[in-house]
Amino acid sequence: MTQVSSVTVSPSFTSRFVVHLLRYGRALCGQPGTPNTWPDDHRWVDDVHWVDVSCLPCLAHKLEDATKATIRNIQEISRSLGVS
Repeated sequence: MTQVSSVTVSPSFTSRFVVHLLRYGRALCGQPGTPNTWPDDHRWVDDVHWVDVSCLPCLAHKLEDATKATIRNIQEISRSLGVS
């Protein structure tokens, strides 16, 4: 089950809709407006349920964020170990 627009639904639900990743009230892809103004076939999930996102630009932003965080973690570990 997935939390979409504050409603718990089955996984097949997300395949019929464009599911965006929402942060601070906005879709990561830049979808104009807020969820209550989007077309009827658009939904949203938060970061906890990001695996249900079907909007490719939203996914690209999420993966870019995750990659940057991983690189920062690796750099921090390297510094703490004295590895350059």
